[in-house]
Amino acid sequence: MKYLPLILIVSNEFCERFCFYGLRSLLFPFLREKLSMSVQHSTIIVHLFYVSCYLFAIVGGILSDSIWGRFKTILILSLFYIVGCFMLFFVSLLESNLYLFFLGLALISIGTGGIKPAISTFGGDQFRNNSKKELSTFFSVFYFFINAGAMLSVFITPILSNLGCLDNDTCYPLSFGLPTLLLMISIILFTLGSDQFIKLAPNSALLERIFLVFTGKTENKGKNDGIENLKKEFEEQIFDDIIYKYANDAAIQHSFISEPNSATNKEQKQCEMFFKPVDITHPTKIEKESENTQIEDKNELQTIKSLFKVFLPTSCFWMVYDQQSSSWIEQADKMNLKIFNTRILPAQMQSFNAILTLLFIPIFNKLIYPRISLAPVQKMGIGMICASLSFIIAAIVETVNRNHQISILYQIPQYILIVAGEIFLVITGLEFAYTNSPKDYKSIILSAWLLMVSIGNSLVIIITSLNLFPPTNKEIYSFLFYAFICLISSIPLFTSKYKNEK
Repeated sequence: MKYLPLILIVSNEFCERFCFYGLRSLLFPFLREKLSMSVQHSTIIVHLFYVSCYLFAIVGGILSDSIWGRFKTILILSLFYIVGCFMLFFVSLLESNLYLFFLGLALISIGTGGIKPAISTFGGDQFRNNSKKELSTFFSVFYFFINAGAMLSVFITPILSNLGCLDNDTCYPLSFGLPTLLLMISIILFTLGSDQFIKLAPNSALLERIFLVFTGKTENKGKNDGIENLKKEFEEQIFDDIIYKYANDAAIQHSFISEPNSATNKEQKQCEMFFKPVDITHPTKIEKESENTQIEDKNELQTIKSLFKVFLPTSCFWMVYDQQSSSWIEQADKMNLKIFNTRILPAQMQSFNAILTLLFIPIFNKLIYPRISLAPVQKMGIGMICASLSFIIAAIVETVNRNHQISILYQIPQYILIVAGEIFLVITGLEFAYTNSPKDYKSIILSAWLLMVSIGNSLVIIITSLNLFPPTNKEIYSFLFYAFICLISSIPLFTSKYKNEK
């Protein structure tokens, strides 16, 4: 087992996540402060950005599994990513070019979304023996460094944005520039490690196979192709066999005439047996292989459908989780931001997520998981319950803060619960998606897992746009509504067919 490829992959992910979470923490305040957008419009744009990021995960999964391969997919789409980051950097200098701003967000969505399913599965590919224990350790370390990058980013970039520069009281060019620089470093590191990686070849027939499997046409396709391939094979072989047969017949006949009692007589019988007529209209072997392929395709289809049924409820987890970057920032902005005479920026509270995640991962792995015997889907269900409870706490905080302004530190309990939910659901879900997906579909299955983030954020956009709640207590009702949806959505995970698989 070579550790250098894993170190390069994890380092690349650390830098990329620093960039993404830095942009994520800046997006809402930048829209509000510099582009003068309303809370509602800023919320919709933030979650629309998340939707597009994770929607492109499907494209990245297809590219990495069937066209470019994982390494090439990561490298090419990272270039889209870096160009988009430079565009946001220039917009932060101009503070007015909306077209360039949205184009930059689009390119970042293509880049970060496209490489998401490829990078973690590419890391899993480096384990030749596919050891479950080693894979589990890798995904925990991988997620640890994701959160290390996120923690540093969401703490540092808001500070940089509030430094005065270029005759302004803010410095968004600096705060956008640092994540862009680290992304460049991540691309360089990844390129330098090219010769060290295990690179699995893409399956070029995968797209056609997926289409045939989902349209139920594999049976006829497999059977017809099997017969046609057999006929073609025999047509090519029979011409050579006929020449060979007659040449041997002539030699055998000559030997038989000259030496009638020789062993050649036996050879003639063997030759006749070998060259007996072949009925190519009954390709039994090929048909059997085609039937096996059809069974394999059907089994893979059933696996994909079963996994999708597990994934779908988790979209409601992301519906609440990603509001840390929108509604929770807005809530923090209305609270007392001073701690020991030091002003905490609302966006900096997101650093608690990363800090708590780094603390909780070893605690969960060493102390909690060994003492509970739960299937992965049950852990994921508990994660959704924790996320639901975090929004109930957020509603309580919002209610209390209405009467008299309270410290921003009162948000910490909701961060503790959302992080516990994240560890129960996200890390477990990553490993579950990788280990249960068919070999040729790993990036695509992980894309489907990431697609749930897109669906969850789409729900936020829809609910926000509908203005379902009265303006006076809008935030309180909204938090409780999201909590209820998330709680109800956890039920299918506890009743899943995978509930008994430890």
